[in-house]
Amino acid sequence: MKNNSYLVLLSCIFILACTHENEDSKDLESDKYIYCDSDDSSGNVIIGTQEKATSFNQNCNAITLNLIIGEIANNDVSSLEKLSNIIFIQGTLDINSTTNLTSLKGLENLKEIGVDISLLNNVKLNNLEALSNVTNIGESLILESNASLNNIAGLMNISQALSLNIINNQILPCTEITNLLTHVQIKNKKIINNNQSDSCNSE
Repeated sequence: MKNNSYLVLLSCIFILACTHENEDSKDLESDKYIYCDSDDSSGNVIIGTQEKATSFNQNCNAITLNLIIGEIANNDVSSLEKLSNIIFIQGTLDINSTTNLTSLKGLENLKEIGVDISLLNNVKLNNLEALSNVTNIGESLILESNASLNNIAGLMNISQALSLNIINNQILPCTEITNLLTHVQIKNKKIINNNQSDSCNSE
């Protein structure tokens, strides 16, 4: 009788262990990246029009290489809200030459970027609050010629970057830049020049 009870106990322990393992496997499965369809052979996803942004496939959560927003001359991208499922970009977040984009609302779930954050020549972009959940970038942080940018507090949860370029952002206060430098470790070169004030320019 004791032997039978012992066998029953072992069977129960085995069943519980298997169940727990299966639950763990399901959790791991749910954490896997689902890569978005690319727009070229390299794996880039290119959002060059608001129509493309609005029809973005919300059944994916990761970008194979670069996420490129704007870039095309006279693009009309004004909202990124349909990109809200993106959590990982394997390459660079490249937002450049937009004329209607005022914020990056829609990218709040983005957590990791494999290469750079590059924001260039965005006329109306004024804050980066939507990037506040990004904690890791692989290489550089580049903010250049964003005429309306006055708040970069959304970058302060990034742990480190290899290099930093903050150039020609005419109304970006020095206090925003110095606050960023107290939160983000810059391992190599810093280039800070021609923003609202020259008092925090790099040497």
